[in-house]
Amino acid sequence: MSNQQKLHEHILCLSQSDDWEHARSEWRLYQIYHSETSLTCPCGQYPINEICVIVNQFTNVTTEVGNVCVNNFLQIASNDLFKSVRYVREDAGRSFNVAMIEYAHQQRFINDWEYKFYNDIRRKRALTGRQKEKKIQVNEKILKCITR
Repeated sequence: MSNQQKLHEHILCLSQSDDWEHARSEWRLYQIYHSETSLTCPCGQYPINEICVIVNQFTNVTTEVGNVCVNNFLQIASNDLFKSVRYVREDAGRSFNVAMIEYAHQQRFINDWEYKFYNDIRRKRALTGRQKEKKIQVNEKILKCITR
């Protein structure tokens, strides 16, 4: 059985619909995280570290799936979030993309003030010392929240 077939079987078992096209439309991205230990995707892929928790909007069942499967087969956009995480993980002085800041605010990883601050300084090249310090602090806070 192929990895794609394994994933289809896993998702169909947790879905209301028995049809793949309908079943996959039942699922939404709930959370993302970076696992410090390698996990196995329901498709059988090992190792994976970029994990997406998806929720079925009809049954409220959740399952964890690798980022690649979520993007390729379920067609839920999580790749931009993980790309931004990888970018900032390399250098805490870099900026998260808009999608990641929105996600962090929605998940309450950052408060309203931090959200507004980050959006104000995100595209600036020259930050004051205090702005740079606060930006790194917010970056580290977000990274800590998505690491398990």
